[in-house]
Amino acid sequence: LSAAVTWHPFDRNRVSYDIWQAQDIKNYKFYGTAAHASKHPERGRSALDAALLSFQGIEFMREHVPEDTRMHYTILDAGGPANVVNETARALMGPVGGVLAILGVVALPVTSGDTAFRAARLTIAEMFNFKQSAIPARLAIAIPIFAIGVVLNFVDFNVIWRYFGFANQALAAIMLWASGAYLYRKHRLHWICTVPATFMTAVCISYICYEPKMGFGMGIEIADIIGVIVAVVSLVAFLALGRKPIAGAPSIDEV
Repeated sequence: LSAAVTWHPFDRNRVSYDIWQAQDIKNYKFYGTAAHASKHPERGRSALDAALLSFQGIEFMREHVPEDTRMHYTILDAGGPANVVNETARALMGPVGGVLAILGVVALPVTSGDTAFRAARLTIAEMFNFKQSAIPARLAIAIPIFAIGVVLNFVDFNVIWRYFGFANQALAAIMLWASGAYLYRKHRLHWICTVPATFMTAVCISYICYEPKMGFGMGIEIADIIGVIVAVVSLVAFLALGRKPIAGAPSIDEV
């Protein structure tokens, strides 16, 4: 084609000698493979890395195209934590199980926060012998706690969740040991509590040994070994000392 006469709507009528840059849009979707970033990073395939490599290739290509060529790129959807949960849950449990897992990811923090606020209110009330039968008495403690919760929203959530997650699991382990001790001293089936208590002890100790920012920053293998050793020692000590009388403690029949 040597010449072409075309018409384009404009705000005035004129003959144009301008060179208009043609626009050709291409959409590409990169797929990755989800993996645990700490435990098995070698099993993962990063879709974001693939996109960044393609962008770098475009940059290298710029010096080999005519000077009036324009090449641009952008990321329309980078996924995010919710997408990671969705992909991993569906891969492990299928479509129905994946949906249930996603609902759990949403519901569990809400219920955990509700439980934490209520437990904090009741703990403070019991400590200061502040009766909670009347609603104004409840609000007198609840409102300052809510205010603290609002302030915590401005703190990096990763920091809060790191401490909350460990404290939550450690509390679960303590309560399991306490429940197991009660059943053990009553000569009941205590294994329903002591087995998960032993497991949770291993998990908590391994985490605090491994976590680099709030723990000791050990290697994951060493942390796992230490966690198992502490859990086994705790179980042996529980079985050996769990029924010994404690001075000043109420009788087990009174509890």
